[in-house]
Amino acid sequence: IGIDSVLQTYQSRRRADTTGMVFATDTLNRLFSNRIPPLPLLRKIGLKMVARTPAAKTFFMTQAMGAPGLLSGLVREQRDVA
Repeated sequence: IGIDSVLQTYQSRRRADTTGMVFATDTLNRLFSNRIPPLPLLRKIGLKMVARTPAAKTFFMTQAMGAPGLLSGLVREQRDVA
């Protein structure tokens, strides 16, 4: 469905991002599924802080979407090759 070299380039460039997202997702899952006494209070405080801080909210949303501009850069490179 695609040129192998383009797919390999995409995969290698996205590897760190996907690994980081897997780690973050696993950490959040462990944090939110754990009922150790201080964690519910810490979760509540942390979520409120992020909700009230636009820069933090933007940071986390950007991270969750992946590396900004990476996909468009790969598309641009492919367009230039074609």
